[in-house]
Amino acid sequence: MKRNGAILGFLMGAVLPLIGFIVMYFLWGKAMSLAEFINHLKFSHDTLSKVMALSLLINLIPFVIISSKRTPGRDLILRGIFSITMIYVAVALMVKFVW
Repeated sequence: MKRNGAILGFLMGAVLPLIGFIVMYFLWGKAMSLAEFINHLKFSHDTLSKVMALSLLINLIPFVIISSKRTPGRDLILRGIFSITMIYVAVALMVKFVW
């Protein structure tokens, strides 16, 4: 179960920002299709880094909920969520300042 906790946290932290991206599309890209929105993000790196950073905020929800419960293996789940979030943050910073 301990290994599964880290994998579960990693998968949760990887999938939830995709849901956050869809939310950002509905907030900012109402006037364009999803393909046009993604194409716009390809050429506007500043907007892409903002969308990535804001879509990462959805990872706070399971992080706070799991950290407040006393479930076995919660530390590994939190570690998985935190590690994938830091990978996403590193990519967002590279998009903002390097590319």
